[in-house]
Amino acid sequence: DANGCTVGDDIWIRIDRRGGLYLPNAFSPNGDGLNDVFFANTDASVRRITNLRIFDRWGGLVFERKDSPPNDPAAGWNGDIGGKPAGQGVYIYVIEVMRADGVAERYSGEVVLVR
Repeated sequence: DANGCTVGDDIWIRIDRRGGLYLPNAFSPNGDGLNDVFFANTDASVRRITNLRIFDRWGGLVFERKDSPPNDPAAGWNGDIGGKPAGQGVYIYVIEVMRADGVAERYSGEVVLVR
């Protein structure tokens, strides 16, 4: 200022990555319009789904979608394997996301397909 005084300050920004990505633990692709597709629901902290892979209990890849927008059922798994309905059971997902701040993260878990 006019008296030669200066002021300094520090700002700490903490990014909380615990939330922002919501994946169901079960879905029922039966055509009733409720929970028919397994897909990622996110908040604004997720920019892109860079990879979504679904594996059967033997580790076989049954679904893969690369570079898709979040919150888009059309980018998710409809419960089919090779055009035929997959069997009821537990499947493993691995999802890779790009956060809005440019950080890539990978998550995995189980989803139950109910027929």
